[in-house]
Amino acid sequence: MIDAAVKALAQMFAPPFRWVLLKSAGLALFLIVLIAIGLHRLLLWLATTGAKWAETVFGVSAHAPLSRASASSSDRCS
Repeated sequence: MIDAAVKALAQMFAPPFRWVLLKSAGLALFLIVLIAIGLHRLLLWLATTGAKWAETVFGVSAHAPLSRASASSSDRCS
């Protein structure tokens, strides 16, 4: 088993394997960035749509719970 591990480590620095390893790492990094951008856009869309929906449903008072929450937290701090 140790012999197989030594052979695998020796092959790790061979050019064909290194090329596959670098391509895999690059593709993984690309997919992570792509998913992060997509998730950011989705959350941004949900936040703006949710704010518009809340203002439509509750009227101008949709922001009042946030005002009360921030006022009550500042009361507790002082």
